[in-house]
Amino acid sequence: MNDRFMIEQLLNSFGLLQFLQHRAELMCTISQLKIEQNYWNYVLNILMTPIGIWLSVVSKNMTKENFINWDHTKTKINIESRQEFLTRKLINTQKMLEMHLQQSDSCYWPAENKSKSHLLNIIS
Repeated sequence: MNDRFMIEQLLNSFGLLQFLQHRAELMCTISQLKIEQNYWNYVLNILMTPIGIWLSVVSKNMTKENFINWDHTKTKINIESRQEFLTRKLINTQKMLEMHLQQSDSCYWPAENKSKSHLLNIIS
């Protein structure tokens, strides 16, 4: 049986569609969190440069007077706190994905010899 026919058969199951939708949402959340982590790592790297260090101690009035676009709330402590929050959220979401994949036993799967992981790879 070719993969296209297999996908058509799999997608006729409402329970499997719900399972796949939830899986896709969890995977999307993980991707978003990783992108956000990369952003905050980038901001922290900028903050550690001489310019970033200088901007973090310059007054708001001076940056405003010189038309410097700098968010004074981006301190090392705030960024590290945000990174810790994102790391915890990412770990929790990854655990949720693992639990979700373990619950796949209750979904409809064809009786053919192909494994669930192979079928999920085909659908992905």
